[in-house]
Amino acid sequence: MTRPTLRLFAPLVSARRGATTLSALALLSATGPAGAVDHKTLETASRCPSFTVATCAPLAELLESGEAATDIAVAALGDDDATVRLAARRVLAMPGGDAAARTRAIMDALTSIPAAKRGEALLALGELGQADAEAPLAAAVADDTIDARTRIHAAAGLVKFKGEASRLALEKALFSAEPRLQETAAVSLGRGYMPEAGAALANRALAEMTSGFVRIAAARALAGAKDPRAVPVLGLLLVVPQNDVQEAAILALGYLRTDAVVPALIAMLPTLEPGRETSGRVTAIADVLGSFVAQSASTALSAALSRDGHEPRALVALIGALAALDVKDAAPVLARRLSESDVKVAIAAAEALGQLAVPTVIPTLQATSDRGDAALVKALAWAIEACSKGAAPSAPVADPAVPVPVAADPAAPATAPEAPPDGAAAPEENSP
Repeated sequence: MTRPTLRLFAPLVSARRGATTLSALALLSATGPAGAVDHKTLETASRCPSFTVATCAPLAELLESGEAATDIAVAALGDDDATVRLAARRVLAMPGGDAAARTRAIMDALTSIPAAKRGEALLALGELGQADAEAPLAAAVADDTIDARTRIHAAAGLVKFKGEASRLALEKALFSAEPRLQETAAVSLGRGYMPEAGAALANRALAEMTSGFVRIAAARALAGAKDPRAVPVLGLLLVVPQNDVQEAAILALGYLRTDAVVPALIAMLPTLEPGRETSGRVTAIADVLGSFVAQSASTALSAALSRDGHEPRALVALIGALAALDVKDAAPVLARRLSESDVKVAIAAAEALGQLAVPTVIPTLQATSDRGDAALVKALAWAIEACSKGAAPSAPVADPAVPVPVAADPAAPATAPEAPPDGAAAPEENSP
C-alpha cells in the first residue's frame, strides 16, 4: 500500500572584482581554448537530460577550458536567453572545483546583472553553499523593490543556510504580497529548519486568507522538522474548508507518528462521502491508519470500504489498510472488491485476501480467475495458495454479492505475485 510520506553570454558583465568589463565576444576571444565555445554550446548543454560531462558533449567541451569555464559561466548568468542562464548556473553548481572561488566570482558579477535576470546567479550562490553567500541572498529576499521572481530564486537559495539573517529574511517573505514567495520561504524554512521560525510558520498555516498551497508548505515545514507545535496546528487544519489543505494535514500528522491523531482520523472518515472530491483525504486517512496499525480503526475502515462510489485509489488504500491491520473479519467486504472494473483494485483485494489467509474466500477467488488479466490471475493464484495453507477450503461465503464458485484449475500457477510498484510521492518534495 502507499505510505504517507510526510521539485553566453551577458554583454557588459565583469567576472572578477576590479576586472575590465568585457563583452561576451571579448571574453571568449581572450580565453584561448574556450574561444570555440559559443552561445549555442551552453544553450545545447542546458537541454542535456543528465547534464554530466560523460553524457553531454557540449558540457565536456566547455569544461575542457578549465578555469576559463568559470569566467564563461559567470558571464552567461546575465544572458538574455533564459536557457543559457540556466546552463550557466548548472555548470557553476557542479561538484568539484573551487566552490569558494566560484562563489566570489558570482558575487563580484552580481550587481552588474539586471535584477530581473539575477535569479539563476542567486540560485547558484545557494547551491554552492558558501558562508559568504548568505548575506547577499538574504538581502535579495528582503528587498521588496526588486522583481518578485528574483526574490523567489533568492529564497530558494537560502535553503542551506541557518543564520539569523536567513531566518529574518524568510520570515519577512512569509508575509509578503506574493504567494509564491511565501511558499518558497516556507519550504526553505522547513528544509533548513530553525525552531525560532516555528511561530511564524504556524501563523502562516492558520491564516484564513492564506492561499492553500502556502498553508500546505508551512504545515509541512513544521511537520518535517518534528516541531511539537505542528500537532495542534495540523489538528486545526483538518477542519479548514480547503480539501487539499486537509489532505496535507492528514499526511503530515501521519509523518509525526503521534497516536493522538488516530481518534480524530477515525471520526473524520465516515463524514467523507465517497467521490472524486474526497478521494485524496480518504486515501490519506487509510494510509496513515494502516501505517499506524491502528486496530481501533478496523470498523471504520471496513465500513468505508463497503460504501459504493469511492475512487480506485481510495479503494486501494482502504484495502491496504485492512490488510496491514490483519482484519480477518473484513474478508467478505474485501472479496466483493474482486469484481471491481478497475483491475488495480481487484489485484489489491486479491493480495489482501492472500495476506489475511482466510480459507472461506477461496471459492470467490477461484470464481474471479476467468477475468483474463495476467497480473490479476497471478495475484489470485498466490492468494488461493496462501489461503489454502494450514486449512482446507471452507464453504463459500454466505453473501448474495459473492459470485458463484467454479472449480479451480489444477494447472493454475501457484507463484507469489511480483510486488506492486511503490506509489510516487511526490518534494517535492518527498518530506513537509
